[in-house]
Amino acid sequence: MLEEIDAHDRDLDENDPRDLMDQYLLEMRRTGNPEFSKLQLVMICLDMFGAGYDTSSSTLSWCVLYLTIYPEMQERCYQETCDHLGTDQPLRAEHSSMLHYCQAFIAECQRLGQVAVASVMHRLTSQYTLPSGHVLPKDCIVLSNIKKHMTDPKHWDEPQTFNPNRDIHRGGSINLNDLSVDQRKSFNL
Repeated sequence: MLEEIDAHDRDLDENDPRDLMDQYLLEMRRTGNPEFSKLQLVMICLDMFGAGYDTSSSTLSWCVLYLTIYPEMQERCYQETCDHLGTDQPLRAEHSSMLHYCQAFIAECQRLGQVAVASVMHRLTSQYTLPSGHVLPKDCIVLSNIKKHMTDPKHWDEPQTFNPNRDIHRGGSINLNDLSVDQRKSFNL
């Protein structure tokens, strides 16, 4: 990882940062802040790889399980893919905007499969008062209980029921900015 960071540092174009590594290295150069170090960047990158791997593999496992349990949903995902891409075209990330039911199916797998039960930890940069009136002091470490939120009957109709259609609108579209999808995001302070 350090070799990759060093390569980014050598090739860094301050006017055209390519990715997180470039942005981080730019911040190191701009501020001189000792908390920004290459060792810290290595740790951030390893955390991101670890989190991404775990979330992706868990999501795929839940998708396979739910596709097996609900063959009619498997058929609907397959049919939607065939309708938009045919059977001879490889699936790419840019195709996801056409595959509304497939997107809703994956989102529901993540919600009910509880791919993440809690958010990553954050440190508060200022004091924060919760709606309950409890005061969290500056520098307090906080995280969200995603599991509770994703199964809370105040936010979800029949929260224990697997239902990708909860995110499908009339006409078959899915709106990723709709409240039902935003509910999937953790409550970050």
